[in-house]
Parts: sequence; structure tokens; C-alpha cells
Amino acid sequence: MNPALNGITLREIYNDGIFSQSEIKERLLPRLNTYWGPTSVAIDTNGNGVVSLDELLSVNFTDTNAHGLNFWRTSDAQKGINKVQAMRWSGYLMDDWKINNYFSVNAGVRAELHLYRNSEGGKILDMPLNFLPRIGLIWDIGGKGTHKLTAFYGHFSDPTPFDMVHFAGNISGSVRNEEMWLNHSWYTYRVRGSAEQRDAFWTPNTRDSLSREFSLTHEIDLGKGLFMATQAYMRQDRKIIEDYDLYTYVQGYVNDPVWGDLALNYEDFGYPPSGPPGQANYFLTNLIGGKRDVWGIDFEISKRFKNGSNLVAQYSYKKAEGNSQSDGNADLQGDFIELDPRNPWMMGPTPGTIPHKIKIYGTYRLPFGLDIGGLFYWSTGWVYTESYVFMPGRYDIYYNWPLGNNQYVKTGQQRTPSYYQIDLKFNYKLKLTQQIILDLFLDVYNVTNNQAPFDVQYGRNSPNWRYQEITELLLPMRFYLGARIRF
Repeated sequence: MNPALNGITLREIYNDGIFSQSEIKERLLPRLNTYWGPTSVAIDTNGNGVVSLDELLSVNFTDTNAHGLNFWRTSDAQKGINKVQAMRWSGYLMDDWKINNYFSVNAGVRAELHLYRNSEGGKILDMPLNFLPRIGLIWDIGGKGTHKLTAFYGHFSDPTPFDMVHFAGNISGSVRNEEMWLNHSWYTYRVRGSAEQRDAFWTPNTRDSLSREFSLTHEIDLGKGLFMATQAYMRQDRKIIEDYDLYTYVQGYVNDPVWGDLALNYEDFGYPPSGPPGQANYFLTNLIGGKRDVWGIDFEISKRFKNGSNLVAQYSYKKAEGNSQSDGNADLQGDFIELDPRNPWMMGPTPGTIPHKIKIYGTYRLPFGLDIGGLFYWSTGWVYTESYVFMPGRYDIYYNWPLGNNQYVKTGQQRTPSYYQIDLKFNYKLKLTQQIILDLFLDVYNVTNNQAPFDVQYGRNSPNWRYQEITELLLPMRFYLGARIRF
């Protein structure tokens, strides 16, 4: 920690969101009371044998080291090799049928079997054999190959990322301790990677993430180099993977006056009513109630000219909605019940979505061989959520800003500024000999020198930027001049 913060209290850190409030309330505080020792005694200032949250938050940090102020760290308790395995078997059957000169069908099924083993060879989780169907229908309108309509429907799995397999499978490799500086020494409040205190379990009912997709495509060759294509599509993401702070989630909210309706039980995760067979920091599973839906239309019209020139214009519309932004790595939705996807404020436009964009590009070849290329790009900007930044600088996870009274802003109600950019490219090939060609080129980016803003700060508690302050501008106009010899 910065030495200029000498004397800062844990309360200030807690209130400013610099360190996770759940880490303090649900991990550090219970451990101090469960494993009573000299550190607990020192913090228990009223001597009643219980460390209260108020007493813990009154701790201040004044001890320095060679790099700054002692506050929090991870330390290697044991070094080793994490020999986790992911055995993934897959195969598919697919065939085509041509019904007549007008219709063709393509259908198939993909089979996947995923087996995961921990660093001692034991089972982490064996997924059931999964069958993923897909089918496509092509209508050759007129039977001439110049005008067609294509429909497609299919299922796709999203195999668990290997780093998350490591997360649950490391029981004999490296062990890390997470520690806070309390009572003038490093106090370990969480162990990651040991067989005794597992970092994570996969719950028995976990399944790989699943997506379903439908598309309808129309393509037509209008002759004389003019081509037009339109595609409408729909995609649904389900069985999104998250990690749960399971004991808090199941035991902590039963009959809670605010969150009781969202309380879960062990059976929801495939365990018996008594709970999981062992202790772990986290539990990886499918996010209950989590979903994402995407609808879109892509349109393209292009023109090819006899001299090699071409012109392409594209337009894209996308509408994406969901109540979870977890993708690949688990975030916080299983840790904070306030972010549970079943809360009404979590459903909204998916952050990162660009609703409208236009791209026009092409190349024109002059009679003496000079190629001139150009690109015009315009975007409405992308969707974002007015956010709280979870542990700025360490995790930087953005989630819905709290409004007070257990209410939060709705997901995806803000949008970054729209912007455009124009680029030009010039290329000329000079034939020096029969085998050697000198390739001269000039690239001009952002021809209009439009230094428009295109990104802003999403978080209200960012230590570096004010909320909605501009964080990125288009780069100014710039030139790249070069030459290549081809032989």
C-alpha cells in the first residue's frame, strides 16, 4: 500500500471499496472468531471474547516495508506442479441430402464427453455424454445458383476453461495463503490450493455452458458484379458457469427480510440436504437463473468491377439482453446476492453491445496501376452499466451501482459516445525486372483528424477517473510510408 496512506483504517478501505467488503465480513471476521488467538485478542478491544465488525474496521495500518505500507498480500506456502487434466472426447456425424435442384439439407449431431481429474488423479467432475444437434436447409431459388435462402439451427457447448479446471483441481501443487497485516504480523485468513481446505469444488449437477443459435440468410447475385446478402440471427446462452460462496449463499439468507426470497438450498446444487462432503472456499456451478439472448441483422451489398476495383457497404444491428456478464471466468454473481441474476435490475442490455454500426470500404485501381483504398467506419458506441468497481487496481470488476435501500441501477442503461473514422491506403507496384517488384505504399489513418471520444469511465468509485469522464480518444491523423521488394 502507498506509504502516504500511513494510518488509514480498515473502515476507510471498506467504505471506499478498495478491498472487498465480503472478504472482510464473510471470511476475515468469521475466521478471527472461529480460530481464537493473539490476533483476535488484540482486535477485541472491549474484551468480551468476540471480534465485532466495528472492532475489526477500527484497525489501522502504520507498519512499513521496503516497498510501502503493510496491508495485504499473497504468499507461497508450498510450491509444486498442478497436474490437473481435462480429457475431452468429441465426434460427430453429418451428411448432406439434395432433394432436387432447389433444396438441400445438411444435418448432423456432435457428441462430447468431458472428464476432469485433479492433481492426484482423482475425479473433479465427469460431465454426462452430451449430444448437440444441428440442421441446415438451403433453398436455391430458381435453381440457378444465384439466389438462395438458408436456414440454420444448432446447439453449441462452451467447454469449461482450463484455468477454472485448475481452480478446482489443485490439491497437491502450489498452495497460496491470502494474508492481511494485523497485530503487527501477517494473518492468514484463506488458503488456496490445499487438499484440506479446497479452493473450489465443482457441484455434482454442473453442466458445460450451452448456446442455441438460429439464423436465416438471404443471398442474391444481381449480375454485373453486384451482390447482396442479409442475415438475421438469434442466439441464447444458458447454463452460464459461476462460482458461489455457497455456505453464505445457502445458510446466510434463509428468512432474511430483504433477500430471503432468493435464498437457495444445497439440493439446488446437486448435494443432499446435509451439504457438500468437504469444505471449500468456492463452489463452481451453473448460475441459477442466468441467461443471455442476442438478436441481430447483418446486411451487405458489394460491387465488383472488371478492372479489379470493388466497393462494399455493411450495416449491423444487434440487440443483446441478459442478467449475467460472466464469460469464461467466474465473477461475483455467486458471491453477492445483490448481483443475483434473479434480481430485476440485473436484466438489461448486455454491456459491450454495439447496437448499430456501418462500414464502407473498397479499392479503386487507376489506369496506370495505382490502387487507392478507403475505409469509413461509424459506430453508435457500446452499452455500459453505471458501475461500482470491485477492488480497483486488483480485480477491476464492474457491477451495478448501489442506489441505497437495497436497490441498484439497472444493467446496460448507458452508452459510450458515437464516433466515425476514415482511412485511406495507396499502393503502387513497380516492376524492376521480370522477377523483382518494388511495392510502394502510403497509409493515412484518420484522414479527417477526428479525435472524438469513444470510451468513458463506467465506475463511480474509480480512483483514477470521474464517472463518465473520457478515457480514450481516437488517435490523430497519422501517415505510414513504406516500401517492399518482392522477388
